[in-house]
Amino acid sequence: MSDPRSAPGVDSRNGPRPWGIEGRRVPALYLLGWVGSVMGLAVLLVSFMASGSGAARWLFLAGLVVLGLGLIFSQRFLGSRSS
Repeated sequence: MSDPRSAPGVDSRNGPRPWGIEGRRVPALYLLGWVGSVMGLAVLLVSFMASGSGAARWLFLAGLVVLGLGLIFSQRFLGSRSS
């Protein structure tokens, strides 16, 4: 079996680079976690800026759902690293 530290994008001293997906066990969860969290926060920000309109409540709810999914995917990614 090959050494995971010899994969491209992996720093031989510290393991995978913090912002890269190369060398990660489940790169899709890592990417979905980051994208979902950032998009959820962005939609929440838009909902706060649109306060007073009818769409603000729906944007707030959508932002919470997307943020929650991003955090769940991030937790699943971290759980897959420890096993």
